[in-house]
Amino acid sequence: MSYLVYIFYRGAEWSLGHLPWRMFYWFSDILFVVMFWGVRYRRKVIRENLSRTFPDKSDREIHTLERHFYKHLVDIVLESLRMPYISEREIDERYPIVNPEILDHYFISGKNLMMASSHYANWEWGALVLGRHLKHTVKILYAPIKNPYIDRRIKSNRSKLNITLVPTTRTPWIFRQLHKGVPEMYAFISDQGPVDMKQAIWIDFLGRKTPCIHGMEKYARRNDLPVFYIDIRKVGRGRYRLSFRHITDNPNSLPEGEITRRYMKLLENQILEQPAYWLWSHRRWKRANQRE
Repeated sequence: MSYLVYIFYRGAEWSLGHLPWRMFYWFSDILFVVMFWGVRYRRKVIRENLSRTFPDKSDREIHTLERHFYKHLVDIVLESLRMPYISEREIDERYPIVNPEILDHYFISGKNLMMASSHYANWEWGALVLGRHLKHTVKILYAPIKNPYIDRRIKSNRSKLNITLVPTTRTPWIFRQLHKGVPEMYAFISDQGPVDMKQAIWIDFLGRKTPCIHGMEKYARRNDLPVFYIDIRKVGRGRYRLSFRHITDNPNSLPEGEITRRYMKLLENQILEQPAYWLWSHRRWKRANQRE
């Protein structure tokens, strides 16, 4: 069964990868109608997250936000499938990095970096530009996909881009083997809920006490790594802009939890500016009542 799903996945990649962009987004519009009005994918979770985050918005405004989110969600799912077929010219045009030069002096001094990212805008295409335009070697911590064939396909695609995908289960090993040659950048997607609630860092986020994973801050402190936020903005359909926002050069000079708080505040500001582009379909607060 897993292999049949993989065959379908490869077929979808190929088909979408060869469509002209206008037809690609026409297809996305059709699939949006199916998802929003037919399948109603995680509709209850999305509605609950939006309603609790924006209690002052009317039902009509929440419904509009839902619709915009679904439209964006379908776009980024299809865009991720198209990744193997995007040309260098297309990705440079559609996803520029605004300020890569602010990382240059860290590279020259041989300094490794910690990057905090999130499920905002199109984080998948970010791998395409990080590997192409940064001097640091990029290692991205990720949760492996259950289908082993698709997981290997995704890792193979990223490895061609000067990107290494590292399963989160191997995080301790990565930081025991810190590279002493070309400086490295370690990117954590840090807005998901923690598995280990005992080590969760609790933050006031979008009006609620929110448990956050501790790994990004933990390894930044342990290895004295400067920390940056990967700020991704959606500026048009299929068009994004990436910039780096400095959080700290001295992680151990800050109180416990402060790195995570600053990161989540930057993400919160983005969400409040353009709420439709965060991944509202996850149950991010399902364990919020487990605070110890």
